[in-house]
Amino acid sequence: MGVVVQLLREEGVDVDGSGSGSGSGEEGGGRPLLVHTFSNGGCLSLISLARRVLLSRPAPSASAAPAIPALALVYDSCPAPITTRSGADAFSMVFRAPWARWCAWYAIYALLGVMRGVNRLLGFPDSAGRMQDDLLDPALLPAGAPRVYIYGKDDAIIPYKSVEEMIAREREEGKRVGRKVQGERYEGTAHVAHVRGGEGRYWAAVGRVWKEGWEVRHKTLQGPTSEQQAGE
Repeated sequence: MGVVVQLLREEGVDVDGSGSGSGSGEEGGGRPLLVHTFSNGGCLSLISLARRVLLSRPAPSASAAPAIPALALVYDSCPAPITTRSGADAFSMVFRAPWARWCAWYAIYALLGVMRGVNRLLGFPDSAGRMQDDLLDPALLPAGAPRVYIYGKDDAIIPYKSVEEMIAREREEGKRVGRKVQGERYEGTAHVAHVRGGEGRYWAAVGRVWKEGWEVRHKTLQGPTSEQQAGE
C-alpha cells in the first residue's frame, strides 16, 4: 500500500489534505480522483489504503481532510457483510473444474474460519465486520462525494438486498451531509460482470456520478453565495 500512496502523491492527488496538491486539476485542490471499487475485496483494499494514507501524513498533521480525496465513488458488486461462507464462495470461483472448486471451497472455508477465530482470541478487530461503517467514515472518504452502486439481482456472491440496505443507509446519511447516492440494479448479470448487461447504461452511470463530483467540487471551491451568507 505504501507504493500506492507514493504514486498518488507523485500524480498530484492531495492525499495529505493540504488543499493544493501538485496535479493539474481544475481550480486547484489537487488532481481529481475517481474511485472505482469492485467487490468486497476492493472495499477492504480501499479502506486499508485510506488508513495507510492517514498514517503516512506528516506528523503532527492537523488536517481533517479525508484520506482519499475522491470526487466521486463507484461501487461495483459491493458491499455486503462478509461471512466465512461468502468468502469461500468468492475465492473458489477461480477454479473452473467442479471438483477443484469443491475442494478449494472447503479448504478456503476452513482457513477463513481459523483466521477469524484467531483474530477474535487475540482481540483483533474484525475488519470485514465493520466494512460498511468504514466506508461511511468521513476521515477515510469524503462525506460529500456522490456515489453510485452498481449491482445485480442474480449476483451469486453479493446479495442484492445487502447492497440495497447500504444504499438506503447512504441516502439517509446523505440527507444530512448533502451527497447524492444512486443505485443501478441489473438483472441476469454475474458478479463484477454487470457491464456485460449493458455497457452504455453502465458507463452512463459512471459518467453521471463523475459529473456530479465536479459540481460538488466547484461549489466547494467557490464557497457560499452572497444569498446564503445573507441567510446566515
